[in-house]
Amino acid sequence: MRFKKVIFIVISVCALTSLFYSCLKEDILEPNQVKLQQENSTTQLSPQAIFQKDDVDDEGKIILGNKRNNPFTIVNINQAKTILYGINAPNKMATHRYVKFMPNIQDHLAILEDWETQEEIPLFDFPLEYEILSDGESYIDPAVTDSIYTYQYASIPIETELPEVPYEVIDDLHLDTSDPLLLAESFWLTDNKDDINEYVFHGGLSKGLVESYGDDVIQALLIPEIPDEPCPPGYEWKLVIEVEPDTGERIFKWECMPVDPPPPPPTNACGCPIPANPRNPAGCVRVFDDAAFIGVEIAMVKVKDTWFSSDITYTDANGCWRVNENYSGKVWMWVKFKNQNVKARDVGFWLSLFAVRDYVGKFTSPPYNNILVSYSNSSSNNSSKARKYWAAAHTLNTVNQYRNAAAASGVPLPPTGLNWTNAAGGGGAATPMLKGQLFSSWPSFLAVFLFPVDIIYFLSLPHLPDIVNQYASGETTSNFTDAGFHELGHASHYGLVGESYWFSYRNHIINNNGYGSFGNFNPGSNPGRVALGEAIGNFTGATFGSSFSGGEFFEWINNFIPAGLMWDIVDTPIDIVTDPNNPAITGPDNISGFTPAMIFGSLTPNVNDIRDFRDRSRTLFIGSTPNTPAAYNTFVDIYDVFN
Repeated sequence: MRFKKVIFIVISVCALTSLFYSCLKEDILEPNQVKLQQENSTTQLSPQAIFQKDDVDDEGKIILGNKRNNPFTIVNINQAKTILYGINAPNKMATHRYVKFMPNIQDHLAILEDWETQEEIPLFDFPLEYEILSDGESYIDPAVTDSIYTYQYASIPIETELPEVPYEVIDDLHLDTSDPLLLAESFWLTDNKDDINEYVFHGGLSKGLVESYGDDVIQALLIPEIPDEPCPPGYEWKLVIEVEPDTGERIFKWECMPVDPPPPPPTNACGCPIPANPRNPAGCVRVFDDAAFIGVEIAMVKVKDTWFSSDITYTDANGCWRVNENYSGKVWMWVKFKNQNVKARDVGFWLSLFAVRDYVGKFTSPPYNNILVSYSNSSSNNSSKARKYWAAAHTLNTVNQYRNAAAASGVPLPPTGLNWTNAAGGGGAATPMLKGQLFSSWPSFLAVFLFPVDIIYFLSLPHLPDIVNQYASGETTSNFTDAGFHELGHASHYGLVGESYWFSYRNHIINNNGYGSFGNFNPGSNPGRVALGEAIGNFTGATFGSSFSGGEFFEWINNFIPAGLMWDIVDTPIDIVTDPNNPAITGPDNISGFTPAMIFGSLTPNVNDIRDFRDRSRTLFIGSTPNTPAAYNTFVDIYDVFN
């Protein structure tokens, strides 16, 4: 853990103390007062839709309008089929179920959150067949007594197994869009005629597509022949529908339309290719670090159209994303800060019950292929939504960067599906690994780090945090993420040693209201485990991040935690290490050649302190280094104040 002690003086900040305090935050600066403008009012008119998330206002709640007659129900589709193809033509089959989930306990919420990630099927908190009069961050169904249990909706492929949450199948749907004239007929029958040209025909049907239909269909719909005269250069004939104003009758007609839209710029703001098709949703999600905007890595992006089509995709290492499907009409976009490896939660966002989610905005028509979303660090309000988005974005980056670096170094990866909970405040960071664990003292543990336990005390086991981190007003990206690299080292350690090891680790923190100090531990303490665990966390914070704690010339915390041990058995520079409690015990750092893989390869449930680590690492790996066993024992013993 890291305790983050924030000192508002001209100088820096200190980094001291614990496994779960493991992260004192450094270099706290004054907030950047620059406030950028959020541009989201004319997105459909611009080749680049820009959403700048700085001092984000409350997006409010979704307001629904009338329930629409659903053209995709299997009943309506087959009615249209009979008109187009006759009663003897085979009926169309359902491709999806339109499902309403009705969670009523917290465990249901956790199941749905994970199911959405695993199946990559978007869930929405508003019914999809209703008009939306006013957009917003969320919708609370008036039928629920507790807003956290508002219903969730999805269109789910027939073959997909449903999660173990109470549900109701509202309708069977036919979402095959390969027959636009069939869909158009169903839209006409259900009084959704205004959606046909843009939503069903994507602006207009091509000559080749119309000619692929049989003469009986073309005659039944009274589709006229294509005009003999050619369109002007750069245009082609396309079929559209008009409504005769006096009679309300449907009229098919051919219009000359541009063959192709103007080509987009070759790359977007993240340097990724822009799809040539303006109907393919794509773009870039960025976050500001201490110097510039960088991509948000492996963030979930959800897009939805006017009806039931929706997709989930993820940003890549550059923050780029795209959906290789044609969208039309109104399109909504969300960024959700979660993936298979981590759910970035925040105490200030739905009490940390859900991963942080940003409703980005709505597009009324194409282009959708160049959407830029930027999360800055300029908000003057540390509790603002913008600040939550900033912290969640950097959480995803830290986890992905750690996993990549750890894998390349031979370090075991942390467990997947981590519950990572952030909070606005100047307290510490910790890795309690609480999800699903029966550890009743967890509020006392988190309170040691000044974490706002009073807000989340009611959480059920699936929602308890594995890692917590806090962001102070004006805190820099490097300080925030260094704490994350430290905590992820603990998570890798936990994956090797398990719950029984961590149980006493947590209790030591509780009993001593922190790490404690050498010679002054309270009953029920286990300083040996804390010394080893914090040595590991400080090493990963310095190795994979940029933390000074755990690096060169940072040897001790609280006179018993050997923060610099792992660094010193890896590096080649020779410095002098001295026992902080006995200056007579001192010696040169003449050990080198160990690797991160060797260090983590020495950790097992039975390696409980520095002496155990010394013996196992020597036995397994000393022959692969330039050191002698005697020299190694002598040096590590300087770092072991208990022997």
